[in-house]
Amino acid sequence: MSIPTPPSVRRFISLPLAWWTRRVSGIPFFQRVLGAGFDAARNAVALLQAKTPVDITEEKLKPYSYLLNRLNEEEDGRLLQNIIAMRVFGWKNVWFREKLRAVELCKKHKKCFGRNGAVALGRVMPGLADCRVETKPDVAFPLAAGQYFHPKCSAEPGDVCVDFGAFWGETSILLANAVGEKGKVFAVEFGGEQIQKMRGNFGANETLASRMQIIPQPFWSESNKPVYAAGSGGCMKVAFQPLHVSDEKRHLTLTLDDAVAQGLIPRVDFIKMDIEGAEFPVLQGAVGVLKKFKPKLAVSIYHSDEDFDRIPRFLDSLGCGYEFGMGHYSGFHSETILYAKAPKFSALVLGCFFPRTCYAIALSNNHGEAS
Repeated sequence: MSIPTPPSVRRFISLPLAWWTRRVSGIPFFQRVLGAGFDAARNAVALLQAKTPVDITEEKLKPYSYLLNRLNEEEDGRLLQNIIAMRVFGWKNVWFREKLRAVELCKKHKKCFGRNGAVALGRVMPGLADCRVETKPDVAFPLAAGQYFHPKCSAEPGDVCVDFGAFWGETSILLANAVGEKGKVFAVEFGGEQIQKMRGNFGANETLASRMQIIPQPFWSESNKPVYAAGSGGCMKVAFQPLHVSDEKRHLTLTLDDAVAQGLIPRVDFIKMDIEGAEFPVLQGAVGVLKKFKPKLAVSIYHSDEDFDRIPRFLDSLGCGYEFGMGHYSGFHSETILYAKAPKFSALVLGCFFPRTCYAIALSNNHGEAS
């Protein structure tokens, strides 16, 4: 199917409407009153402005259908539909409330940027004024928008958390603040520069430092697999074959199941993942932990279209009864989060109150047995 964009329509209709939508897009009153209808109107205008036809094929939409059918909340379904449209039509052509909030938040706090592009997280999140955290703007603003603190799925006092892709330790510090004195946060990061920055951030928060522990090792679907890394920060290269460069370092992988079995991590109540597309294999190496502890999950799925399909399917195949939710925290394709939380009661009660979930799990298990 193709969506044509006649020049006459684009010139005489879309431009005035586009000007109007830009004017009111940042006004909370219009966003509340118009709601999803406002999203649809703005997106229709943007598509009229597109300079080239956009081809929509069943193949493009296929990766999203399973998750869309698994979302119980209407608001989550609406958000996923907007995310799908953005990924299919392009981030410049599709706008919605969550995306607008992220953009407005960035504009509001531009003055917080330091000379080197760093930002003090406490200045962006007033409620955390006591937390001294240096980070980058593209990390700070999604966090300030509540990226890993969803109302229905977040760390609670006393939780043991694992922060996969801890970077400079920003999320770990926020989690340590949330879990309290009885909680613990394990920050997983193996980049040398990132670990150095993380230790600096941890050291600047003495009251929280005892609640955090760095695990400087890459996690994967199997343990003891050699991984080669070179470079630093966002330019770090990682491969399973030698890179043949001077600053190359060799690491051995670890699975979450083995980390718990070895006593490195006592238990797991909450998992945050943003590891550049490695989320699925790391989850594959955590089957035992997921089945035993049923931890709450906040998993980045924006790195590939495939993750929108295979990650929820995989979680359903475990039979843990996970319920899914959605979040999006940037003006681009990035920072889309899948939340997953398993009810803490018996399968009988689960079947009574969540028959749709049980049905999806049964279908997934039957499919696995058949294959």
